[in-house]
Amino acid sequence: MRTYLIVFTLFFASVFGGVWKWAVDHRLSYLSRDYAILQGKEKLIETYSRPGLVLFGDSMVMNDLAPDRLGPTVVDLGMSGSTPIESYFLVRQLLKAPVKPAAVLLSFSAYHFVHPDFYWENTVKFGLLTGPEADEVEGNIRQKGDKELTITDPGLWGLQQDLYSFLLSRGFPSYSVSSFFAQPYGVREKENREALELVVQNRGHYSFPQMDGSRQLNNDTELQGFHVSPVVDLYFQRTLDLLGKAGIPVYFADMPVNEASVPHIKAQVIRDFRLYLSQTAQRIPQFHILDPKAPIYSWKLFSDPAHLNDQGRKKFNREFARTLDHARVPGGPYGPGGP
Repeated sequence: MRTYLIVFTLFFASVFGGVWKWAVDHRLSYLSRDYAILQGKEKLIETYSRPGLVLFGDSMVMNDLAPDRLGPTVVDLGMSGSTPIESYFLVRQLLKAPVKPAAVLLSFSAYHFVHPDFYWENTVKFGLLTGPEADEVEGNIRQKGDKELTITDPGLWGLQQDLYSFLLSRGFPSYSVSSFFAQPYGVREKENREALELVVQNRGHYSFPQMDGSRQLNNDTELQGFHVSPVVDLYFQRTLDLLGKAGIPVYFADMPVNEASVPHIKAQVIRDFRLYLSQTAQRIPQFHILDPKAPIYSWKLFSDPAHLNDQGRKKFNREFARTLDHARVPGGPYGPGGP
């Protein structure tokens, strides 16, 4: 009986271990398109060899800024729901490349400074962070008591969250069951490989479905106040310190705001957000704010509450290239002609 139990346990462990390894190695086959986009961004980092301007930020950066309209050395590493937590670890990867960026641009909405709502579902689950990196962030979440990054039921002394973070960051299979059965096997892999190739081909740019206008309200309209997440703030400052030590200038820019949202965004939120950025710029000499006000565009230029359609993107990139040149951001001149 004892021998039987030992054999059964070893057999079960080997089978489960094999399933776990397969799940980690074949994420492109069953996870959502955001995973494929992340893989494309990481491939761009791995092959980075031509110094220029590198863009980091949330989905508005990924959708609204088009490297082919800004210049041949511009690379877009923006991602859906990204916050300074994600940008810190991506910057750290990028700085391992043989050449360093000429400059870095950061752009995050006020909402993503307050609510890092994609951290568990995308950042940790998709393996953007290694296991030890996720452990580091988890330690900071606990130390800072960051409620925005604390799961609904963290358990006694936060042990349940510690375990959740540990297993999710190591690709524990049970957390991906819903993704695996979301579509017939093989469908997502084909779509994901196409998305990955498109991201690499377009130097990081990936656009959302195109619509001829949107009057919907963006996420910033949901904010009752601007209270930055302590862990997001920590990694924002660490990102600036990391780039400062590397001698790389950093710029911050706002993406266009849908005119339909403007009347619904609280004035105090805007003031406190700008104050937070300006105080950071006063403290850190290499951090520059490109424009103190976000550009406001007609609702007709948006595909959804926050992302520009192709018409809006053409307009914004034309204007943004001039903004970069006016600020003498290294890596220019900017625009379709490039340097």
